[in-house]
Amino acid sequence: MALKAARLVNLLLAGMLTGNEFSGLMAIYPALGRLSPLARLQAEQEIYRRYGRIMPFYMSSTIASFLPVLLLLRRPGSSAFRFTLAGMACFVAMLVITLTRNLPINKRIEELPPRRHPSRSSGSSGNAGTGCTPPATS
Repeated sequence: MALKAARLVNLLLAGMLTGNEFSGLMAIYPALGRLSPLARLQAEQEIYRRYGRIMPFYMSSTIASFLPVLLLLRRPGSSAFRFTLAGMACFVAMLVITLTRNLPINKRIEELPPRRHPSRSSGSSGNAGTGCTPPATS
């Protein structure tokens, strides 16, 4: 019974995290690509701030949910053990990539000051009056 409960929790967390990543790929980022540069920057900043509060717990609890399953499996050499371990390794790799590649980019995007381009009219409609000026790099 404990193994079934551990597997259920693991499946729910892994499925929700995978679904979250899939929805970003298929819905969020394509929609962001249709926005003006300033609107996209502001939207990404808000998304990354929210993800920054949620995802550390979400990703680490998903990885941690593999441990009871692995401990409760009675045969470490079984295919169930090996597949569970491989699934855990995939989520650990995802976390490493997120920490080393995505987070530094997200932090830079969060730090960018969104502002209007000085040569454009602020009273215009649509996308014509907006622009994004990134900070100077040293």
